[in-house]
This record gives sequence, structure tokens and C-alpha cells, in this order.
Amino acid sequence: MDGSRDFYLIRSTDGGKTFSKARKLGEGTWEINACPMDGGDLTRVSGKTISVWRRMEDLYIAEPGKPEVKMGSGHDVAAAAAGGKLYLVYVKEGKAVLWSEGKTQEIGQDATFPTLTALPNGGLLAAWEQAGAITVKAVR
Repeated sequence: MDGSRDFYLIRSTDGGKTFSKARKLGEGTWEINACPMDGGDLTRVSGKTISVWRRMEDLYIAEPGKPEVKMGSGHDVAAAAAGGKLYLVYVKEGKAVLWSEGKTQEIGQDATFPTLTALPNGGLLAAWEQAGAITVKAVR
């Protein structure tokens, strides 16, 4: 609205027939009269909805109804849950970074547009673009 790039969550408990009122995620606002091409993500872990997003040069994480938490700098964040834990992948200074439980590790270089996928066996795959090709790596 008016150039703000904020996230909202709606819920349906009846298969999409009715929806809750849209609820803003986080507390701040990123006013940018453009599309930053950096959409953020949602996932469910241990019965909780977790949202992650970028505002300016920083990444944030939040649960609906709770204050957002600034994680640090980065962009192109993606989220997934595996083995009851939350995992994030994002780009920082051109490197793909994996985050879980407050710990980070570099998993790739020259990375753009990372994503995560949880596998039925509890595994987790990260993928990103690198030098015009897709790189896929098992990270759990």
C-alpha cells in the first residue's frame, strides 16, 4: 500500500471457503516504490507458522502475533522445516548461507535465488543459481 512492501497472512480452516482478516507480519515497514524481487517465505514447523523476509538490507523472522526478530543482513531468503527444525537459506555477500537454530554455515559461492525443499525422509535440499546453472546440495 502506498509503496510499502509488507507481508500479511490470511488463514482458512474450511478449505478456502472463508478467510480470516489479513494480519500484518512483523512491525516495521519497507517503503519502496518498486518491486524488490525478493519475496520472503512461509513454512510450518512444530505446529507454528514462521515467516521470513527482507526489509532493505536485513532479514527478519516472525511468528504471527509475535514481534519480528532481525536476523542480520542478507537477501533472497527461503524457509523449510525438516526433523522438527526450522532451516533458512539466503544470500549474503554473494554466498549461499544455511541457517538453523541461530547457527550459520556457508554452503555455496556466487549464489543467487536460493530455495529449500524438505524431503519425505527428513532430508533437506538447498538449490541456487550459480554461474548460469542450478546447483543442488543435500544439507541435512
